[in-house]
Amino acid sequence: MNTNDSSILRYILLYCTQINDTNAEFGNCKKRFDESATFRNAVCLCLLQIGELVSVLSDEFKEKNPSIQWREINCCGIS
Repeated sequence: MNTNDSSILRYILLYCTQINDTNAEFGNCKKRFDESATFRNAVCLCLLQIGELVSVLSDEFKEKNPSIQWREINCCGIS
């Protein structure tokens, strides 16, 4: 794994942690998610960032990790 991939993965992990923290802050409640634009936007922004970051991971890294559905994750981004 190259240095750039390591850095990208750290950011992806950070966004995953932020999603988890936001979900916990709102009580892990789907009803609150449905009712709160703030909750939805916080989670969706992190998902968007993850999708964007996945698009710049090296092909070599993605090929070495075929069990991860890279295309589906990348679809969360706008690129």
